[in-house]
Amino acid sequence: MNLILRPYQADGIEALRRSLRAGHRRILAVAPTAGGKTVIFSTIIAAAVARGGTALVLVHREELLDQASAKLTACDVLHGVIKSGRKEQPCWPVQVASIQSLIRRQVPPSSLVIVDECHHVAAPTHRQVIDRLPDATILGFTATPFRTDGRGLGDVFTDLVEIATPSQLTELGILVPPRVFAPSAPDLFGVRTTAGDYNRKDLVLRVDTPKLIGSVAEHWGRIVHGRLSVAFAASIEHSKHLAAALCGVGARAVHVDADTDSDVRKTYLDMLARGELDVISNVGLFSEGWDLPRLGAVIVARPTQSTGLWIQMCGRGARAHEGKTDYLLVDHAGNVLRHGFPDEDRIHSLEVTPRREPPSLKTCPRCFLVVSVAIASCPACGMVFGGGAGGGPDRTPDVVEGELIELQDRPAVPVSPKVLQRQRDYIRWRAEAWIKGWKPGYASHRYQEKYGVWPVKVITEAWDESRALEVATELNVQDLRAHVGRRAEA
Repeated sequence: MNLILRPYQADGIEALRRSLRAGHRRILAVAPTAGGKTVIFSTIIAAAVARGGTALVLVHREELLDQASAKLTACDVLHGVIKSGRKEQPCWPVQVASIQSLIRRQVPPSSLVIVDECHHVAAPTHRQVIDRLPDATILGFTATPFRTDGRGLGDVFTDLVEIATPSQLTELGILVPPRVFAPSAPDLFGVRTTAGDYNRKDLVLRVDTPKLIGSVAEHWGRIVHGRLSVAFAASIEHSKHLAAALCGVGARAVHVDADTDSDVRKTYLDMLARGELDVISNVGLFSEGWDLPRLGAVIVARPTQSTGLWIQMCGRGARAHEGKTDYLLVDHAGNVLRHGFPDEDRIHSLEVTPRREPPSLKTCPRCFLVVSVAIASCPACGMVFGGGAGGGPDRTPDVVEGELIELQDRPAVPVSPKVLQRQRDYIRWRAEAWIKGWKPGYASHRYQEKYGVWPVKVITEAWDESRALEVATELNVQDLRAHVGRRAEA
């Protein structure tokens, strides 16, 4: 069975052939998420093997290894897999290798080397393997052809072929656009830079705070409305705290990281795919090599200076699916104002990817939708921005470390049934405490006992003392009416 190529994929393969005929032997191929990079290089490998060639596919994650193996099988290409714990077939002309395993072994003779997610090619492990095959043709595939520090990949590749752009794939219905919201962001003043990105220890101190974590949970309930979601955190503890807070607003949320047992991780991913989980919070796992077309929301709580990482994280939600017209991108890290929209068509270079000027974007202070500064009114909530016809921002919300953004005239947004049920429980306990003259903390402790987490703002803000007796009656709170007189007298 041969894979069926889309026209732009066939054109991309022909463009790569033209580059080869021009004498290039190290070529960088660029295509967005869902562009079918694995389909393209599997087709190229099948043609090379048919001519008597040999090939090596280099990957850095098990998920990418399995994807490449599956597509080669679909192309009827006999191949082996080089990875610890896998049975090897060294006699086959094609090998799919985990770079971590191959670095400790003899590199198989190969006339063609495919480097998947080749923006990692500058890593010492990749370079050591490539340097052992000086006569091979090297084809690298990525959606983000630059390093964390913005440098290009011209020290490895001599030509760049753009196979498709995000706008092309969106027009074809392969990708869906994001609706971007930016409700909160940490104060990163003074956070150091290490290896081209924010220093991890400094960063965690700024993002792993109760109020910013509460903002993530609150706005999941307000904005996401139960769409299948993935959350990106800055550290393992940060991710665990995010998962716990999301559970606190009724989400079925779990945490995973590189130390999570692979079977447990797969079980969670299968549960998310079946709709048995609402959110998976992770650290550094799912920015590459994982796709769930049904995914409806990406929650980014990890600030980054890397445009590539930003695009990779957001790309998890961009794949089209039946009935899916967009995905929600909820940015709690200030990344969209740092790097721009993830689906922008960008000019790529083998040399230096220039630092972008700050994108001309603003956040609606009413509903948090991110829009161009040129827009005079918010397309989501209708708010008319100040600044005249030019559409300048009505005002920029102050962001204080560890605090939620409090804004006036915030529109009422429906919350999920699970959040409503938790609100009702909390209101019941607050009504009980109010009538009996107990401290409000009684309700929080009862909530924690039942749900295992403390109530966040979207839960506590549902309480209205002026309606305490009405609420008690509506909820049929037992044994409270005897206390009403005494509470009123007090």
